[in-house]
Amino acid sequence: MAVQIFYQYDFYAGKKSLEEIRREIIESHASKKIDANFLEGLVVGLPLSLAEIDAEISKFLQQGWSLDKLDRVMLQIIRLAVFELRSMKDIPSKVVIDEYVALAVRFFDSKKTAFVNAVLDKISAQLPVPSAQ
Repeated sequence: MAVQIFYQYDFYAGKKSLEEIRREIIESHASKKIDANFLEGLVVGLPLSLAEIDAEISKFLQQGWSLDKLDRVMLQIIRLAVFELRSMKDIPSKVVIDEYVALAVRFFDSKKTAFVNAVLDKISAQLPVPSAQ
């Protein structure tokens, strides 16, 4: 659902607020069970870190590629995954990557899904390992 929210936010490019889009998406999925706190954490947190996340993603794209060349759904998938990898330390990186790669499978062929997996693996490898508590 978060991918859909950020895809539409990107698509409407300021013509609709993020809050308006979030509300519409949640209403359209009223029959589904939603972890509202988790979704809210993504919707509030990602925009605050977007510049850093985009810079991080850009470092792992092939030479000559930019974020503008990525499919808009793919970009939202990668952005959200990177946000979770960076900020939700209680979720193992492998779980985050597996969830977002599984989501990518729903939209893309195996080559593009492998690309999502590779970018997320590279970014994950650069992040500090959470200490055992």
